[in-house]
Amino acid sequence: MWLANQTRPDILNACLFRQWQSRQSYRALNVEASWRRTFATRIILRSWRSYKMNLALDELKEQWRVEKAALELAGAQRDIQEIKGDLDLCTDDIAAVKKSIRNAKRRIKDLTEFRKEARLRLPLVERHIENLTVQDMAAGWGENYEREWDMLTNCMGMAFEEEKIMRVKIAKLEQDLQVLKLEIDDQEADMDASSCREASRMEALRRMEITRGLNQAARDRSRAVRREKMRWAVRDVRRNVIKRSRKDLQRFRELARAERPLEVKQTLSYEKRRDQERDEEAEVRRMERDARKERFVELKKNGEGSLAVREVYDAVISGVRDILATATFEARRAKHDYRGRGPDEVGPAASAAATAAASVARKAAIAAARRGGGSGDSPEDAADAENAASIAAAAAAAAASTTGMAELGGGRVCRACGGPRFGRTVCAKCGANANSWRGEVDSEEEEEEEEDEDVV
Repeated sequence: MWLANQTRPDILNACLFRQWQSRQSYRALNVEASWRRTFATRIILRSWRSYKMNLALDELKEQWRVEKAALELAGAQRDIQEIKGDLDLCTDDIAAVKKSIRNAKRRIKDLTEFRKEARLRLPLVERHIENLTVQDMAAGWGENYEREWDMLTNCMGMAFEEEKIMRVKIAKLEQDLQVLKLEIDDQEADMDASSCREASRMEALRRMEITRGLNQAARDRSRAVRREKMRWAVRDVRRNVIKRSRKDLQRFRELARAERPLEVKQTLSYEKRRDQERDEEAEVRRMERDARKERFVELKKNGEGSLAVREVYDAVISGVRDILATATFEARRAKHDYRGRGPDEVGPAASAAATAAASVARKAAIAAARRGGGSGDSPEDAADAENAASIAAAAAAAAASTTGMAELGGGRVCRACGGPRFGRTVCAKCGANANSWRGEVDSEEEEEEEEDEDVV
């Protein structure tokens, strides 16, 4: 109607305006889509750069820890080598001091022996001096004895002084020996400390190596799992969409964020914010689990635990109990074949099967008598007897099969279709009534009796 009332220029202007408006809308939508893609790309790149920087920082920290442990290990080993050199020097010094002490003691012993010999020699020299004659004096013995006496007297004094010096030297050497022994004890303690530090650094390096291997294995496993998830994941994951649209989860998140402390809100640390977000997610999951348990308890109370539902269920079952009693599953299910049981265990159907077998055998005998009419000694009579026996065997097999089938339906089989009967009168397959079979059964029995009379 609007187009019918407008002129051609107005319609053209309207079309041009709508075309321009469509182009503008398309440009706006294109810019918005590009902006969304750019914003998402920036977020993804920022997250990726942060992830790579964190990995590089972790690697740098790991290298720094390894380098620090290696430097400490090298320092401990260098200290051990220096301590070993000091121990060797101390051992050599102790050996030299002990040797000096032995030499000093040996010198003291020699001086003591010399003094003893000198004290024994002096009286003898004095006696010789006193007993000198003029001839001995002229020969020079007096001067020699006097020189010997002076030498012994002076040597005894010097030996005494030297002995005192040796004793002082021994005391000083013993002090030096004690100092060296204490120094060896200190160096051994330093050796133990350096060895413990070396062992601890080696243990730290070993643990860092094991930790690095475990972390690498965990990263490889997570990477493999992530790749498999990305390979087999469904592109439109509805679970996240449902989670974003659930009001209860949003309420739980608001409750969890309301408990965020002020120092976490004002922090600039990424790790603290990440830990707080993880704690909040765990709290949201706990709230959701508790709410699910409460809903399950409420549903169970209003469902199977409801008194009204139980009363209605009992009333329904009581109302249909009579119907279920007439058409139970026990009556509808297929029964097993009982043809392997004995004649006393087959039930009421055994008599019907035996009657059928006897009827078939009797008919076979009548047919043989009508054909031959002989005494039974001829070959024809023997053939007829064999035919009658085979017919009787077939009848017995049919009777066994009928016996097994007669057990279906509580020992009652329909004569019309061969199916089991419900109760005593109704057939389960065709619905025929057993009372309608009585005339047929009686007529068959009368015909069999007439045939017997004819044979006789």
